[in-house]
Amino acid sequence: MSESEITPQGEEWDDERDDEPTPRDPLLEGARVGVLVHGTITGVICVLLIALNVTRAPELVWWPLPVVGMLLGLGVHWWYGYDRLEEQLRRRQERADDIPGAADRPGTPGTTS
Repeated sequence: MSESEITPQGEEWDDERDDEPTPRDPLLEGARVGVLVHGTITGVICVLLIALNVTRAPELVWWPLPVVGMLLGLGVHWWYGYDRLEEQLRRRQERADDIPGAADRPGTPGTTS
């Protein structure tokens, strides 16, 4: 099998189109970082609480209550602070796209002005 059979002949081979990711809204990126930090801290504290319960009072298993509470808090933070934010930003962009001349105004998402 020759190399000419493997590579496309009629079109240019474009390996650079996926080099740069699509730009994301800074609010969404900040929300993602916030949820990651919250999740990391929650995980560390949960491990410490479990270790504390097992080493100090193994006869009384109390660690599931605070762990479940913290995981519920993390879930609510993700739902309202990240997942729904993406939906709200998409709706805001759709409304801005529906307004005639909105792209000409300074501060409109997606413009350089």
